Amino acid sequence: MGGLLSGGAPLRGRSALELIVPTFDFRLAAEFWRISDHRLAALLYFIVGGTPAYRTEYLRGAAPSDRAHFDAWVVEHVLNPASPLFREVRALLAEDPALRDTGLYHTVLAAVAEGNATRGGIANRIERKAADISHHLTVLEDAGLLVREPDAFRENRSEYRITEPLVRFYHAIAGPVFERMCWVWAEDMADPQTFGGQPARVLSGVVRDPATRTSYEVDVAAQDAEGRILAIGEVKWGKRMDLGHLARLEKIAGVLESRDQRPRVLALFSGTGFSPDLAEAAAGSRGRVQLADLDRLYTGS
Repeated sequence: MGGLLSGGAPLRGRSALELIVPTFDFRLAAEFWRISDHRLAALLYFIVGGTPAYRTEYLRGAAPSDRAHFDAWVVEHVLNPASPLFREVRALLAEDPALRDTGLYHTVLAAVAEGNATRGGIANRIERKAADISHHLTVLEDAGLLVREPDAFRENRSEYRITEPLVRFYHAIAGPVFERMCWVWAEDMADPQTFGGQPARVLSGVVRDPATRTSYEVDVAAQDAEGRILAIGEVKWGKRMDLGHLARLEKIAGVLESRDQRPRVLALFSGTGFSPDLAEAAAGSRGRVQLADLDRLYTGS
């Protein structure tokens, strides 16, 4: 349909409205798949994301009944060569006429899925010069498969993220999907009082401590409309978080304080849960330490 309005097509220049319909967020996806078990809903979202057609057209409504049957569902409906989802990732690239050398585009996506998020890192991973993949990165962005997001703490640095969960799953990566869920919750679903203000955007970034020459990765950095840091956070899908994770955020907050950017809130997100001592510390912090598990992400603010 997009081709009807592009290039030398007869309808070029005659469009009156371009309406982009986004996929469901993780809450709507859980409701659409009719899954009330939040961990099961998250696991499912890690694989198929929020694309409605995967349930209705591809799988004819076949959804995992419970966590005990989730692995079997994945084997039967995602990893099975007879399933429409099995080759969907390759079809996503093949159906876009702008992606002519699909092999190289898959290599770029694989590099990003492995954690190489910068242009230079991607180029090094696939043994190409950064200039050689500029076009490919731009095309993947235009196709909606990659998005480039700025670093929350350094103006001249940005990182690439795969937008489609099924593509990430194709390369055996699930953690970044959970991180993105936490971003969406912090920006759109959490009560503004949770972070002492309404986040205008949520990013990730790297904080450098010149005193110790140490760099700290920050999974979640919530900023207000003026760019002030409201909160920083750490995300762990498969690890129970404890006071050590809080201490790390406190250390990063101290570095930011030296730049007059001390965050109001320290947020910890876990798909597994929190230790009793961390829960006790959060309860006594008067809101400065916020803990968000799957139940809070799906139902709370």
